[in-house]
Amino acid sequence: MALLGRSILRRAGQLLFGIALILISGQAGAKPAQKSTAQVKAAIIYNVCKFVEWPETTFDRDLFSIGILGDTDNLPDFNSLKGKSIAGRPIALRNVKSRDDLEGCSLLYVAGTDCDTWRSLIGDGIEFHILTLSECDGFAKDGGMIQLTRRGKRTGFEINRAAVDASGFQLSSQLLRMATIVEVEP
Repeated sequence: MALLGRSILRRAGQLLFGIALILISGQAGAKPAQKSTAQVKAAIIYNVCKFVEWPETTFDRDLFSIGILGDTDNLPDFNSLKGKSIAGRPIALRNVKSRDDLEGCSLLYVAGTDCDTWRSLIGDGIEFHILTLSECDGFAKDGGMIQLTRRGKRTGFEINRAAVDASGFQLSSQLLRMATIVEVEP
């Protein structure tokens, strides 16, 4: 019986020692790291992509390439997508600076800093079969496919069905129900 009591006391001591180490190192009171805005956008982009049926012409080899136009300071925040896959293909990230960089992109994300230049770079996007996504105001109305919107703390979507359909993408009914459909006059 005395042996059992010592074993329990030894384990309790080890437990208290472990708790003390955590308290001394300051980890017990630490708040979880908050995600940056770009990391949240990367997660939203990843989740939106799960609701898209991708034409085979969209893919470059065996990769799902996401081109990022503008705001390259946030490019490292998109690294949270590395190791993940879309449509059975591993995600690759690339910085887009010119029309040549679009070759092989499956998705083009237009950062808020390049709202005025994306159209001259990609045209209507049909020849590339690239899904375009941005948070730029008026993006969907100006021919972009999916626009991220903010209403208070909620993120929503505007979808330009004509642009999506013309490029051969199929969006799931679930994604369409969550979105505001933008009608664009020809």
